[in-house]
Order: sequence, then C-alpha cells, then structure tokens
Amino acid sequence: MARIRTLKPEAFASESLAEVSIHAERTFFGLLTQCDDHGRFRDQPAVIAGLLWSLRPEHGPVGVEDDLTQLATAGLICRYEVDGKRYLHVVTFLRHQRINRPKPCLTKGLGWVRGARG
Repeated sequence: MARIRTLKPEAFASESLAEVSIHAERTFFGLLTQCDDHGRFRDQPAVIAGLLWSLRPEHGPVGVEDDLTQLATAGLICRYEVDGKRYLHVVTFLRHQRINRPKPCLTKGLGWVRGARG
C-alpha cells in the first residue's frame, strides 16, 4: 500500500542520484512511496513496474531491473534475499522520513542489512 512520503528539495541536488539515469531516479522516488515504514519492499521488478510505471508501458520489468541495478551500484538501495524471497532496502530511508506510528517491518530480524534499522 502506498504511503505519503516527503521528498526534500535537496534530493534534486543529490550526487548519488546524479549517478543514475532519470528513469532510475524516478523509480527511486516511487519506491519511497511503496516501501514499508522501515524502507523495505519486495524486490520484484514486474510488480514495481506495474505500481510505478503503469502509464508508461515502454518502461517495464526489464527497465526497472536496470533501474534497481543502478540504484544498488550507487549505494542508494541494498538488495538481499531471505528464505528464497528477494527484498530491497532504501539505505537512507529513516534518515529522510519521519514515521509517526510505524507498522511492523516487512522483514523482521534483518538488523544486519547494511543501513537497515527495524
């Protein structure tokens, strides 16, 4: 379920976001609206493409996979697997988002994930 998230003006001057394509940047901003209250989401390019790019069918799952690869290479997300399921974590999520009443974490017990909390 999408949530209301804050996008700070300095995001557009981010050097790490400047390393990725415009498509990857848009995917990153979209992920902020889809992640749980700890910055985690299922790493499923087809689902992400459907949620974030439904009105732009030319940018489908293959394009989103490329976006996620760029974001991981730039250190903006961390991709990992637990019990055969793939997840991603927006590394700086809790530094930039204020969550009033956080819901339980999508993937419990993953405090070891680089940059993860929750």
